[in-house]
Amino acid sequence: MLFAFLVYVVRGNADLGDFTADVVLGQVDFFGNAPSVGQAGLNIPGGVAIDRGSSPNHLYVVDSANNRVLGWNSVSSLSNGAMADLVIGQQSFTTFYTGAGLSSLNDPGGAAVDSAGNLFVADTGNNRVLIFDTPYVVPKPSPPCSVATPCMGQAATTVIGQSASTGGNLCNGGALMPSASTLCNPASIVLDGSGNLYVADTGNNRVLEFFSPDGPQNPNCIGTGSSPGCPGDLVADVVFGQGTADNIFTTGLCGVGPTSLCGPLDVAVDSANNVYVSDSSNNRVLEFDNPGASSSCIGQGVSPGCAGDVVADRVYGQETFTTRIATGETGADNATSSGFNLPTGIALDLNDSLYVIDSSNNRILKFGSPLTNFSATSVFGQSGNFALNICAATDAGLCYANAVTETSQGQLAFDTGSDMFVVDSLNSRALEYLEPVTPTPTPTASPTPSSPTPSTTPTLSSTPTPSASPTRSPSPTRTPAPTPTPILSGKMKVSPNPVNFKTTKIRKSASELVIISNHAGSVLNGTVENDLAPPFSLKLAGGFDLTRGQKKKFTVVFAPTMRGNFSTHITIDSSDRMKPLSVTVEGESK
Repeated sequence: MLFAFLVYVVRGNADLGDFTADVVLGQVDFFGNAPSVGQAGLNIPGGVAIDRGSSPNHLYVVDSANNRVLGWNSVSSLSNGAMADLVIGQQSFTTFYTGAGLSSLNDPGGAAVDSAGNLFVADTGNNRVLIFDTPYVVPKPSPPCSVATPCMGQAATTVIGQSASTGGNLCNGGALMPSASTLCNPASIVLDGSGNLYVADTGNNRVLEFFSPDGPQNPNCIGTGSSPGCPGDLVADVVFGQGTADNIFTTGLCGVGPTSLCGPLDVAVDSANNVYVSDSSNNRVLEFDNPGASSSCIGQGVSPGCAGDVVADRVYGQETFTTRIATGETGADNATSSGFNLPTGIALDLNDSLYVIDSSNNRILKFGSPLTNFSATSVFGQSGNFALNICAATDAGLCYANAVTETSQGQLAFDTGSDMFVVDSLNSRALEYLEPVTPTPTPTASPTPSSPTPSTTPTLSSTPTPSASPTRSPSPTRTPAPTPTPILSGKMKVSPNPVNFKTTKIRKSASELVIISNHAGSVLNGTVENDLAPPFSLKLAGGFDLTRGQKKKFTVVFAPTMRGNFSTHITIDSSDRMKPLSVTVEGESK
């Protein structure tokens, strides 16, 4: 009896295969949700990653609002409220400064770990991705990372999206248009089995693929370091979401359809190299069948149903590729088993089942493998009930949207033992579910969604044989459709305007929700530029595409580190005006 009691204390609820979490980090129990800093605190975490190549597996949690990443050396020894033994982005556990240096972070998003144990972090507010070499490999004579002797303040060795020598942090490097070597508000990242990096470049409405950016370069590849198509450099090689061509890097249009994206927030890759994208503002997840495969399929590069291109082959959350309907409203208990409202994090378990964080519905949906059914088979965060979507801080609850904050980013990951790790953002915690092989609940009564059209029954291609370097190159023969001439459309209203913060204490933070709404019958599209400098920053900036009555919400954060009066401007480009709108932001600290 004593042994059983001790197991319960260490591993929380310790029940396998159910809808309740078993371990909580960032809080002392499952009923707390207060944000905090410190060695065991979290503040609106946005990402999680597992180093599956280590034994035991290492856990990393991106503590977004504290501008840092926390690490735990062993996932197998976690307990409720456990202290971290590693921090990146800060020199101690008690600070939460922002910065653009190699040892600093600014509102980081997702994270990923490669097969060598190197940590990749989407440094969202600095418009870049950072690579930290093997954080848990500590050179002697330094002691190993532990709670008593934590590792702190490691510097990144590689910067993607900005010039490492200048410490720049502007969206697209300050340029008006994106390129193959710039980023804007990158939210998340993932690596495939060959070390290729995929970046959800949210502000540019695209996903970029880099051929093994941390691997060796090919000296015989013409254009290494300057042009797409060569492995081992920091220039993107493939682009998703900007048309049928995979080599057009100078546009950042928001759209709907099998070749378009709008505000993508996460990427995942399964064991057959099929790519999944959380196309958040379109309320859907797209699947691209093995984009790197060689194929002679009729319609390749033009229409769904062919591997080897950047045309999506399957859509989850919508009945067709041309709709973007949001399903469910926070707290209204009107969700279904087949629809999303702002999906954010996505991941695949070891069986290639797909998990999607449906943020405005405060839940995680599981689509069981093989992925031939467009309705979820399980739901987490709502006690197995597909209709519910309440925000709750319990062992069975999740919170990504509430009456104050519309949505927050989330991410999930799996260790080698099939345990699921989730950042529960607005509850300021990370959760572990022990082997969540869940029973299939009975879905609530709702129309059965038809298979998305046009697409075919999913067929997983055979697992490719790993090669020393990628074989795919850009497709210079493809040309995109001409960019349409801009016309005035929509009518934008921004509230509040200006944005005025109440007096905020030094080293504290305050946030203001800003809403863009369309008051015309025509579509309003545009972009919220994420180019604010400290002490101000933006969350959920980027593109928008609004029909009449729809809203785009983003958050302005004020985090002063010194006394004084501060002022800046948010730039909003929109289709209802020839010149960008400038929204004044002011704050005072004492």
